[in-house]
Amino acid sequence: MNNELMMVRTLWWVARGRMIEAKRTEGKSRGASALEWAIISAILVTAAVLIGNAVYNRVQKSSGNLEKCTNAVC
Repeated sequence: MNNELMMVRTLWWVARGRMIEAKRTEGKSRGASALEWAIISAILVTAAVLIGNAVYNRVQKSSGNLEKCTNAVC
């Protein structure tokens, strides 16, 4: 009977330790995940701005050439 009680106590402390560790690291992994999403979002927004700017400049240049061409009757 004493061995069984020792086994139950040991399992209790192991389970309790794992629960405490899980609670302690849960907030950190959630914060790290939020930071990772923020970095990914910043990279995607920067890429979208750069691509949008390149497309805008190309359209402006093409529309300028089109105006010159219609005035000079290409």
